Amino acid sequence: MSPSALSRPGQSRRLTRRAAIMRLLATTTALTLAGQLAMGTAAMAQEVAPADLRMAWWGGEPRAVATRAALDLISAKYPGVTFTTEWSGFAGYFDKFATQVAGGNAPDIIQMNFAPELADYGSRGVLLDLGPYVASGKLDVSGFNEAALASGSVDGVLYALPLSGTTPATIINQTKFAALGIAEPAGDWSWEDFAALAAEITKAANGAYVGADDASARQEVYEVWYLGRTGRQLYTEAGERTDTVEDLSAWFQMWADMRAAGSIVQPDVQAAHTQGDNATMPFVLGRSAMTFQWSQGQTTLASLQPDDLGLALQPSAGEHAHQYVRPGNLISVTARSRNVDTAVAAVSAFVSDPEVLKVLGMTRGVPSSSQARALLEPTLTPIDQEQVAFIDTVSSGPLTAPPSASFSGMLDVDQLFTRTGQDIAFGRVSIAEGAQRFLDQAADLLSR
Repeated sequence: MSPSALSRPGQSRRLTRRAAIMRLLATTTALTLAGQLAMGTAAMAQEVAPADLRMAWWGGEPRAVATRAALDLISAKYPGVTFTTEWSGFAGYFDKFATQVAGGNAPDIIQMNFAPELADYGSRGVLLDLGPYVASGKLDVSGFNEAALASGSVDGVLYALPLSGTTPATIINQTKFAALGIAEPAGDWSWEDFAALAAEITKAANGAYVGADDASARQEVYEVWYLGRTGRQLYTEAGERTDTVEDLSAWFQMWADMRAAGSIVQPDVQAAHTQGDNATMPFVLGRSAMTFQWSQGQTTLASLQPDDLGLALQPSAGEHAHQYVRPGNLISVTARSRNVDTAVAAVSAFVSDPEVLKVLGMTRGVPSSSQARALLEPTLTPIDQEQVAFIDTVSSGPLTAPPSASFSGMLDVDQLFTRTGQDIAFGRVSIAEGAQRFLDQAADLLSR
């Protein structure tokens, strides 16, 4: 299946945000009751000490509803095990976690991000080594293949289990494309194609909206562009940047040209979006027809606005492979939890119990577990089917290794990239000056 087959206008009816949540509530409530009856006492083979566990995760309301229903099922499976939940958006999530870790008050179970947080917190001893629990059979990982387990490992130590797989994607507003009579991108396409398409949309929309959001200040989008342009990872194993002033200048100039043409949102509109807050995206607010997100973000963005959304590959900047599949998010146990064994038992149920997996569904994206995918396949909604097909299509094409390096200062460099992109967009610094300043300051941050 080609990506073009995944993004035909009108191929599925989207639910409104409220209707989607109400349907999820009804489904999870029914499954919770059924699961409680089905589990009974026969499922109590593993002795689990009573405890109140704290679990933290980020995501939208559908994910929160499903997660809480899944935890109710686990509580029914293990009487005396209860959960205190901490749910938020992604913005500020790891800032809070860092504060909790420093204060010795981290949650027992934490939804973890792949890069750079997994390597960072794993290497610092914040996360529990899950290997001994797999070896003893207390942690059921039968649904995960070797590659999936490797993605949750740092230096050969298993610190997390991947809950989903995701890939860089261009999110397409199919409703807007169809209304304008403009064909959606199909298969491999270039950044030149993207710029031309954004200009075509802007002209046809006649002021109602523009072609795309401005992603010039987003390093994760730049990284995919850079992979296609050079075939190199952005960091060496020693933690040094591999990009040059020329690379950065080419990237920022591409966006400056689109900005000057009026085919992307203007700096003040883009700056009003808080990174990690999907509800403030110009795309979600109807100001543009294309944006960049992880593929699993299609579901979240679809729940925030009424239009049909489709998926396309990210454009290519050269002949090198630029697409990759990486964990969308993972689940870990913190090493200093006072209830480690109970937390591991809960995580085991979270990733392997059939009723729990059905309740969780696709709320975290395409499951990494083959067991979960097999259970969910008969009940997938049209948008879920698009997600699975898109991941399968990407996985069958040329792939590069997902960026996974983690060094001290990387998060600071991410924030520096955002500030640099914004300074250039607002004209506070020239492209050449901004590129050189970024590399100089990035080198300083990475050397500390």
